[in-house]
Amino acid sequence: AAEVHRRVCSPPIRHPCFMGVDMATKQELIAHRMSVPEIARNIGADSLGYLSLAGLQDVVGCGNNRHCQACFSGDYPVAALSGTGKEMFEP
Repeated sequence: AAEVHRRVCSPPIRHPCFMGVDMATKQELIAHRMSVPEIARNIGADSLGYLSLAGLQDVVGCGNNRHCQACFSGDYPVAALSGTGKEMFEP
């Protein structure tokens, strides 16, 4: 290919989930550590684009805060205890 252009159908995941989804830690999330242009360079893409959080809200409809968006925004619906992470449930 002469060029590689990557589009992602969600906002960048910058924050871990404390609501029961088994996912990477904050340090393991590339979008937490790097900007979009840095990620593009890291994956060898000529361009990289994500769906905006506002775009996701328009598509999904977020009336009455029915959809958690904490992994994108960092705004958790409930407070997470300090040091909380998926490791606390693993042997």
